[in-house]
Amino acid sequence: MRRGFTLAELMVYMFIALLAALTVHTLFNVGNSASRATTSAYLVSGNTETAIRWLRRDLRETALSSIRVHPDAHGISFAAARTVEDQELVISKFGTPEWSKTVFYTLETEPGDKTASLVRWERPWPAAERDFLPHASSLMPSPIPSEAAKRKVVLHNLAAPNTDIPGVGNSGPSGGFDIQFLRRLGGEDGAEQLTPDNPSQGNPHDNTKLVDVTLKLVLGSGSHTSYYGVHLRVAPQY
Repeated sequence: MRRGFTLAELMVYMFIALLAALTVHTLFNVGNSASRATTSAYLVSGNTETAIRWLRRDLRETALSSIRVHPDAHGISFAAARTVEDQELVISKFGTPEWSKTVFYTLETEPGDKTASLVRWERPWPAAERDFLPHASSLMPSPIPSEAAKRKVVLHNLAAPNTDIPGVGNSGPSGGFDIQFLRRLGGEDGAEQLTPDNPSQGNPHDNTKLVDVTLKLVLGSGSHTSYYGVHLRVAPQY
């Protein structure tokens, strides 16, 4: 004759079943977290590499004196000498670039959003302004005018300005796109200092040609937020 389970046996079996369920749930969460991390890393590496290529090329080909950082407008501007199609750098018969337009990078965000997009756009110079000099732009890079030429989003998911990032803190006034100039106080062996002011506005003995770029990317939300920081330095050729 078969006997039924005792209360003690039922409690043991229920405990084992609960333990198995918790183990499966934990493994599922670990797998999900790993999958999200892998996907995030893939997206960040691919999209960020493209944005870095744009920034490196543009900053390398410009003139240091033309670069302006606009903290209140969350962007930068500088002179460029590429063709309209961006196929090649145009060099004059004197061996200098034929500066013909201003390139802007603007951190664009919607009210209430915690992330922003980095937008690249251009303003071609009228013929009267093309005097072979790399003029700095007096036009602010934000908001982006409707007639902006060659508007292109080069990177999404950057931290919006003055946004709290879980586990990291506040993104600060520059948000996920921070451009500054590197100075060495007192000369080549001096302490490094980052400043948004163009070297042409400071002590020439402290200046370097290095432009310091930091990108801060935020993926996910809440407890599943991932933060990535990318840092590079570029030396303009002119």
